[in-house]
Amino acid sequence: MEQAEEFYIAIDGGGSKTDSVLLDRSGKVRNRVIGEATNVNDISFEQVERRLATLLDELLAEYGGRVLPLRQIYAGMSGGGLVKNRSSLHTLFRELLPRCAEIKNGGDGLNALVAGLGFEEGMVLIAGTGSILHVRSRQSIHQVGGWGYMLGDEGGGFDIGSKVIQASLKAMDGRSPRTLLLELTEDKLGSSLVEAIPVIYQNGKKYIAGFAPLAFQAAEQGDAAAISLLDEAAHELATMARAGSRYLQADSWKLVLSGGLWQAGDGLKNRLRKHLEERFVLMPLDMPPVYGAAILAVHSPDENLGMDLASFKSTFHASLSKQSWRRFN
Repeated sequence: MEQAEEFYIAIDGGGSKTDSVLLDRSGKVRNRVIGEATNVNDISFEQVERRLATLLDELLAEYGGRVLPLRQIYAGMSGGGLVKNRSSLHTLFRELLPRCAEIKNGGDGLNALVAGLGFEEGMVLIAGTGSILHVRSRQSIHQVGGWGYMLGDEGGGFDIGSKVIQASLKAMDGRSPRTLLLELTEDKLGSSLVEAIPVIYQNGKKYIAGFAPLAFQAAEQGDAAAISLLDEAAHELATMARAGSRYLQADSWKLVLSGGLWQAGDGLKNRLRKHLEERFVLMPLDMPPVYGAAILAVHSPDENLGMDLASFKSTFHASLSKQSWRRFN
């Protein structure tokens, strides 16, 4: 009798989008759906529940829906590393996927860490809308930063974007020298900065983070305010990396760079390099974080994977690129 095929789900839930894949044990991706943000610290739990239900309905539509028997799910969710949130999300996934044999979930930082390093020791420095550093030391995972835009997230997109707007306001007021940031900010707004203040407050964190690319643009043109702003961001991110390195014993430390800010050009990466000792080995993430969630869904750290993980990665990458995946908002 032929053995039934086993399916797995991997989810990378962030503050700007949620990436999900359905795959088999070999790493072959059967479907991929990208949906709305699901950070439990940014939106209500009821919104998270609705968005995840919609996401899973889309992901499993061609396979019988959410009653499909599943071997396991791993969901790494932004804000999901906190004990209370982890427990609530675990219960939610149990309700959403009643025929899933095993459910594992946690924070989204582990997705990027495993996507970049597998189960090796090292660090991942995530700089997207926010910022956070995760460290794997032996079998322990440690966190540095990532305390949200009101209490931390230094060097992240919101931090840089808000400082772009602040620098523009100071220049407009005459409290600081004129900066190209003011012109770029008003061009992006399509109005004067004064007129746009209510819009900026109403649209919140993600909207403000959208001004971060202006700092890179102005810095490339030699703008002093933008250069200073990015230098400060790089210093904060380097401080996080140094703090995380105390958990590692090796002579060199692998530091995976993940998140949208690292894709805005080499400006931030080059500045980070200047703030770090040579023993930090910078490694741009070459796979999406949901790949890390896929590894965690199918494998465990105590397995002796060896070349199996290389084969898994190759299969995942090849099948992911062939998917006509859907995105919805």
